[in-house]
Amino acid sequence: MSFFYFSIVGTILALVVSGVALGVFWLYWTKAFKRKWTSQVFGISAAVMLLLPWTEEFWIAYNFGRLCRTDAGLKIVRTAEVDGFFNDSENGDYSDIVNYGYRFIEGRGQKGTTRLSLGNPEWLMEGIQRYKNENPGADIFAQYQIRVDMGNRTQALIFPKQNQSWVYQQIDKPTARYWFHLYYHVPVKHQIERTESKVVDSQSGETIARYVVYVRKKPWFYVGLDSAPYYACDGPDGGPNTKGNLGIYNQVLIPARRAN
Repeated sequence: MSFFYFSIVGTILALVVSGVALGVFWLYWTKAFKRKWTSQVFGISAAVMLLLPWTEEFWIAYNFGRLCRTDAGLKIVRTAEVDGFFNDSENGDYSDIVNYGYRFIEGRGQKGTTRLSLGNPEWLMEGIQRYKNENPGADIFAQYQIRVDMGNRTQALIFPKQNQSWVYQQIDKPTARYWFHLYYHVPVKHQIERTESKVVDSQSGETIARYVVYVRKKPWFYVGLDSAPYYACDGPDGGPNTKGNLGIYNQVLIPARRAN
């Protein structure tokens, strides 16, 4: 696989810059320094000026390729059976509970830690009744979602048309043992960024799974007739483009009721 940016227009630009730099150097060498312009001086100077515009590209491509081969990709140390987990990247997603079978998702809210779990029929009916008491005559089915304060820092999130309810709580701190972290676009080398997701055992501090994607940017002289290609890798055989999934928690944290 190729890690280099290349375009005809960019190459022409690099050659023009090299020619101008060679001309400027010739003027300084012969006029300012009063030196002779020998074939040896010309050969060395021409080689340096031709390579100079490409040094940034060589350096970016070298580091990008090395990181793709040595650090990118998915590494799973072990899996764990859980009821839920703490998602450090968001408040919690309904789909994680519905699609994967977790009992709860915890996350970071504006006022601390939030906890989201699926309600039961009794919770649904209690939430609807409270909403009717607070809003006499309101048609609950005219709304996609209603939110009802149930006390004790807890709200009922109700989707009337889906006959579904959720328990949304504000808690003092996370209770889940396993935490999911996601870090976007962290600069690691010149024109190279890393996006990383990992699952950590908060009790032991052990990282039980890690997924890393590296992205490289174009050099200064790259000019393409089309948009610049997106070069990312998630392993030695997964680049320079990648189709990996950063949400690795569903591969590592196995919902207890799904495991049974």
